Amino acid sequence: MKTKNLLSLLAIAGLMIFASCKKDDPSPLTKEEAQTAITTVDGSYNTIKAEYDATTGVLVQETIYNLTLPFDAPKKAPARLESIQKDLTRTIKPAFAKGGSDEFIYFNFPQWVGTWAYNTSTLEWEKISPTPTDQVVIKFSYNGGTNNGTLTYYDYQTKTANGQAYISQLKAKVDIDGQASNPVMSWVYTASKGLTNGSVTFVYNIGAFTQTESYSADIAISNTTSKMNYSLSFEVKKNGAVIYSTSANISMSGTQSTYTATINAQLRVLDIIIKWDIDVDNTTNTENPNNFMKISVWKTNGAKVADVVLVYNAELQDYEPYFKFLDGTTVKASEYLHDLLYEIEDFMGSIMGFVQA
Repeated sequence: MKTKNLLSLLAIAGLMIFASCKKDDPSPLTKEEAQTAITTVDGSYNTIKAEYDATTGVLVQETIYNLTLPFDAPKKAPARLESIQKDLTRTIKPAFAKGGSDEFIYFNFPQWVGTWAYNTSTLEWEKISPTPTDQVVIKFSYNGGTNNGTLTYYDYQTKTANGQAYISQLKAKVDIDGQASNPVMSWVYTASKGLTNGSVTFVYNIGAFTQTESYSADIAISNTTSKMNYSLSFEVKKNGAVIYSTSANISMSGTQSTYTATINAQLRVLDIIIKWDIDVDNTTNTENPNNFMKISVWKTNGAKVADVVLVYNAELQDYEPYFKFLDGTTVKASEYLHDLLYEIEDFMGSIMGFVQA
């Protein structure tokens, strides 16, 4: 009897725990709640994007890019929110693991240490001081000559892989005279390389914003098969809170006659997350993306906002995204999203570059 009573109590406790967990699961949003959530995040995104693009740390990049330096220094810049993922398929590619990606930094740092400035009489860059001996310091004019700026490369470190040295760490910062807070922008680059793998991470600080980009690849190739795993992420935080992020994990494998690809990707804006689940192989009809791709929208607390269905527009000869709400009704995404819709479509177009027929 004691054993039966104990088992009964355990069963009741288990049911109570299960019921409690189910009760805590957030309910899907109604159509009205979903519409409010989507339009709210679209408006907030536009406000934050304008603030981000107006920071001195972002604006100064145009001046830095136009510096005609006598050496090829890395002029890495934080991506503006309207162009974050445009070169995704160029960045993550098989050559990446062997060091062929543009994301790896190449810079003969020891050759150019010291302080450099532009001579307006000779119209040439000159090394005005051999110090500091462990930094590359570039003096430049900013804002039409109103302010002086300093671009500094420092904390240079190297490692060796496959018999060749590569930069495993490099830091840079930009200071502008007259600013209330300096540096106006800084970044830290770290990288690792192997024979069949590699990774790169950039961390930018721009005022109240922190931006992190990371890429990694792992490739295995034999006489009969090839397997490639890619991972990438991009995240922008303001005062420690995530305001925008994208990520994708991509697994591909193939033989001479077969091909498979699985992609799990997300795009987050504030408390809204859009998820892509893609499964494709060499037999998939990729003309219709609904055959191999599922898209859904969620709140960060786990509540489902809507599904996304792609409807073919014969006039545009392309598929357009529609939100499918809890009550089954569908509404074109462009009725709720504006600038943010371009970001979503760009990101989706980038990951679609990995889908092969």
